[in-house]
Amino acid sequence: MKKKTIYIVLIAVAVFIFGILLGVLLASCETSSVQGPLFPHMEFYKDGQLAESVQPTDFTNADIKELHYNSEKLTYISHPHGFSIDLPADSQPDFSIAAQQVRFQSKLADIVISQETVPVAYEPLDYIEEYMHRYLLEPSFLEYNRITLHKNATEKVRNMTVRFIAFERLPAPGSTVTNNAYVYCYLYPERSTFYRILFKAPAYNDELITQIYKTLYSFTDTLEKKGTPKTTADFYPVLPDGWSAETRALYDAIATSDTVQWGAFISGAIRDNNRDVVEKLEQKIDYNLEYLLDYVNFSQPFPKDGMKLAAEMGKTVELTMQISSLMNENLAGYNPALEVLDGVHDETLRKFAQDAKEFGKPFLFRLNNEMNSDWVSYGATATLNDPDIFVALWHHIYNIFEEEGVHNAIWIFNPNNNSYPPQNYNHFLAYYPGNEYVHMYGVTGYNTGTYYIKENQENWLSFQELYDDIEKKSSEYFGKFPWIITEFGSSSIGGNKPQWITNMFENIKNYDKIKVAVWFNADDLDPRPGKNNRVARPYRLDETRQTTEAFKKGIAAFK
Repeated sequence: MKKKTIYIVLIAVAVFIFGILLGVLLASCETSSVQGPLFPHMEFYKDGQLAESVQPTDFTNADIKELHYNSEKLTYISHPHGFSIDLPADSQPDFSIAAQQVRFQSKLADIVISQETVPVAYEPLDYIEEYMHRYLLEPSFLEYNRITLHKNATEKVRNMTVRFIAFERLPAPGSTVTNNAYVYCYLYPERSTFYRILFKAPAYNDELITQIYKTLYSFTDTLEKKGTPKTTADFYPVLPDGWSAETRALYDAIATSDTVQWGAFISGAIRDNNRDVVEKLEQKIDYNLEYLLDYVNFSQPFPKDGMKLAAEMGKTVELTMQISSLMNENLAGYNPALEVLDGVHDETLRKFAQDAKEFGKPFLFRLNNEMNSDWVSYGATATLNDPDIFVALWHHIYNIFEEEGVHNAIWIFNPNNNSYPPQNYNHFLAYYPGNEYVHMYGVTGYNTGTYYIKENQENWLSFQELYDDIEKKSSEYFGKFPWIITEFGSSSIGGNKPQWITNMFENIKNYDKIKVAVWFNADDLDPRPGKNNRVARPYRLDETRQTTEAFKKGIAAFK
């Protein structure tokens, strides 16, 4: 009996100790988001959301992501793309724009994965260097922006060709930017499709390099493709509580308008404080424009006098700020966007914000337009091929405005109608700053004409062709925002411009989300050597008597 009693006591003690240990381990699993789970387990995400369970039919009808965790790694399986890959064990997923890209955040690095297509005009490896990285690999760009290129090589990893580009940026003193080491891995399992995997980390070191090779050697794309990748993020404007009553009234009037209001870019109107150029154009078209567009470089002061003049004339200004050197020139050289991100120009931006606050009247503020293109210094192609830099710039400047009490700015997010490069990593959603930072959605679509038809296959496009395409691409994401055509126009080279204008006025009423339309009343010049800045795209609405009359007749219906 004594032995039996001892055995019972020992068993009870063992069970008690095991229970305590199990409780501690379970508690660790529940609270450890940094270290990752201590027990292997599996998670399913269905259409971007963590799912308690999935059914066999879901794999066909939904976007199913599978995550296998253990203490050493996370195995990520994308069923729509048919691939599997190992990532750091503590990686936290973001599938909000999974139709374009997926993201993982870990202590070691932030990781962005996208599936891409090689344009038919390029050889796969040439496309990386000649187009996507043509600025970043220039010695002048590296030198002027304090970047060290660690690796630029092509290797075989298992049966795949992998192009590596690795570099590290030295931030300005006092910068709060932490991830300054970039490693781009381009995986080519076949000729037409490649995978882009970006690792962003605090430092380029052995730990990062080891993890990168573990990830690459784990990659397999031989799984059956099932389902469709989906973007499930909800895009809608969160309006500031601090807006002035006048600003809120303007926004509400725009958002609820059942007709289009009109504006124009007229050179010299705002920055040169020139009333005459506005009145001259308005007399030609017999219409008082509601909006005026102008541009400032980030280093230029807030145009107080011109803004006051516009207010006196009953106009609202769409003010565009570009974080750029003059006219976005020399993109392979010094890039001010990186210094702005580091906080080097905060005092200049604060003075701009203070003057905007002093102005007091509501205005539309368009920051860094057409960012998903390759001709601006704040787009990914010129900023380390990383759209996150655009988002960080936006947040930085928005927060300065908030700190300075600017309650009269309505912020416009304005991508180009087409992305250049035309890749998922450069999709306009990758640049979206977030619902609390955007109040209106800006669209831009020009009929550029056929001047450059040999160089880049430009075609004559009607207003309807342009804006049907924009509506198709953007409505499902930005249907809850009021839209503004922030700038647009038609060339006269390659077609009938007066007829284009007539058709534009007939069709614009069919796009009920468009509340404001601003014509770019200027010309684009050909800057190439030997071309003598000849007019390549004549956009002026008053280019000829016929174009002026067509505009005058069409806009009369909006009086």
